Amino acid sequence: MFVDGYVVVGHVSVDVVRKLLTECPPIVGIAIPGMPSGVPGMSGPKVGSISIYAVSKDNAPTIYAAQ
Repeated sequence: MFVDGYVVVGHVSVDVVRKLLTECPPIVGIAIPGMPSGVPGMSGPKVGSISIYAVSKDNAPTIYAAQ
């Protein structure tokens, strides 16, 4: 999905998308790989922190936030 020019992939929470739109970092987008349980839209218990990765054109993904 595209949000204001950023790509958002996976079950990313609204709070993290708001953070992205407020900070406007120089990245392509954010992503949660896989389909971990406990994130918005996925059933099951949340186990620990789930990393949301920043994706850029030139660098390896880095952790942008956790939910």
